[in-house]
Amino acid sequence: MEKTFYRIMKYATQHREPFWELVKKYLKESSIILDIGAGDGSFAEFIGKNDIFMVDGNLETVTRNQKRFPNYQYCHLPNLPFPDNYFDVIHCSHVIEHLSSDDLFILLKNADKCLRPGGYLIISAPLMWSQFWDDLSHVRPYSPKIFEKYLCKESNANPTREKISNNYTIVELQFRYNLKPVGNEIVFTRSNLMNFIFQIFMKLLNRVGFRQIDKTGYTIVLKKA
Repeated sequence: MEKTFYRIMKYATQHREPFWELVKKYLKESSIILDIGAGDGSFAEFIGKNDIFMVDGNLETVTRNQKRFPNYQYCHLPNLPFPDNYFDVIHCSHVIEHLSSDDLFILLKNADKCLRPGGYLIISAPLMWSQFWDDLSHVRPYSPKIFEKYLCKESNANPTREKISNNYTIVELQFRYNLKPVGNEIVFTRSNLMNFIFQIFMKLLNRVGFRQIDKTGYTIVLKKA
């Protein structure tokens, strides 16, 4: 119980560092790493490597950061201009929600080609939650079940779109959480007395620390056989 509470509190955050810490477990000194949607290079700085391969679709961002990161290049997703079986780890944080389903499908196919057998594909993304549509560049949220369905051997093929691979297994799935006061969304419409009693009870629960736990995102780690 204590361990579960600790994990919920650790990952009840909008900061990416706890999830990057999770990614570090799968990195070796010799790992050849690709960071998709690298932005200002915060992930590379976090893991202490300025020579990892990085791509981004914002040309200004790429140009501004190429002096610090020599392997940073402009790339319009879903293209990945790299050789087959090249990377040990492909990291993609908060990118896929900006892609259409067709582009995500192609990106996963290209990532599969670039990733070596035995390598790790690590993806972080939001789920549908109250603030998802606050970003106008968001296209849609994608469930972690998508990766199980299209990449993993345990899943049956989807008749509407071919599977990308059967060579992956999910080795870790960590959700991101949001803690909010309990009971705010529940209203009894036919009884003012019930509403009054319920609100008093909810205030007492909130005062002693009870919170509603929502899953707002995740990091999934897939290993290629």
